[in-house]
Amino acid sequence: MRAHADVVVPRAELKVPGRKAKLRIDLFDALSELGHVDHIERYIQDPLDGPYRDGTFDDLDLSEFAIIRIVGQVTPLKRVN
Repeated sequence: MRAHADVVVPRAELKVPGRKAKLRIDLFDALSELGHVDHIERYIQDPLDGPYRDGTFDDLDLSEFAIIRIVGQVTPLKRVN
């Protein structure tokens, strides 16, 4: 299945050496909680959809904060009851 995960970070942090790599690892780990990550399709900065855009969460100052999204194919975990 196709899945994605978002994270909000201050834009200033994106200029810190190694911060983008750490964000990618954190986002990959978030997808891993859903199941086996088959492959990553892409990373997106400031996607046009999602809970930060549709009013689900409070308004976000996009001049100060960035939304980073990972999109990938995930094989869901089997649930044991």
